[in-house]
Amino acid sequence: MSEKFLQITPEELAAKERAQFEKGRAEGKTEAEATAKEQVAAAQAAGAAKERDRVKDVLSIPHVGHEELIAGLAFDGKSSKADAALAIIEAEKSTRSKVRKDLKEDAPNPLPDGGDPAKDAASDRNLTVEERCKKNWASNKDEVRDNFMNFEGYVAFEKNFAAGNIRMREKGAK
Repeated sequence: MSEKFLQITPEELAAKERAQFEKGRAEGKTEAEATAKEQVAAAQAAGAAKERDRVKDVLSIPHVGHEELIAGLAFDGKSSKADAALAIIEAEKSTRSKVRKDLKEDAPNPLPDGGDPAKDAASDRNLTVEERCKKNWASNKDEVRDNFMNFEGYVAFEKNFAAGNIRMREKGAK
């Protein structure tokens, strides 16, 4: 049996191997590119669906009076439904705080405390007739200035009333 050996030179082997390598490389590259394109298309479709769902979620929040805010958040590409809800709450807090401040600024000044009438009457009893008349005349209590032409006439009336020289009828009595 004679064995025949295939004789091949290193250069021939390298050329043959290189051709097979290039052929495999080209086939693999084509297959990898196709797979990559499929994966990219699938990822883009999934991303687009996820973004559509996010926009729908943000727009589904009741937002009367905050349309501009919601539109900005819906299309910013990052805000979630929870972020939008928190933004609306903060906007409402801000609005209400401003309204409260405006109402406080526009409100009239509070009336001074009228005091306790019983306490005032008790403190008036300790005053002399002239002191009580000065106090009433200054504050125009019971509209004394409308009933008397001058302070002296008012003092004279009060002194005579305190002495029992003047009697007053109740309103409606005959």
